[in-house]
Amino acid sequence: MSGCCWWPRLNIDSGHERMLLVAAGRKPSAGYRLQLTKAGAELRDGVLYLPVTLSAPDDGYQAAVITSPCLLLAVQRGSYRRIIVESLGLELELPEE
Repeated sequence: MSGCCWWPRLNIDSGHERMLLVAAGRKPSAGYRLQLTKAGAELRDGVLYLPVTLSAPDDGYQAAVITSPCLLLAVQRGSYRRIIVESLGLELELPEE
């Protein structure tokens, strides 16, 4: 199962950042990875858009193991109430602080 969640207990600097875990769900082999595609996120109309993509392994031999690629991000706090990872179809409503 893919998804993203706010992780309140892993604050690097709780006054300035929050931790966000983005997960791509189970994959059938090694070599899948999540990565930021640009230097930063984009804020539009109170929504934070994260430029994250899932890359598949190169052709050829891959270890036959179940993997769960994920990406842990430190995201600056701001005036946004929703986070969207468009390329993965993920949306997260943030709780009141």
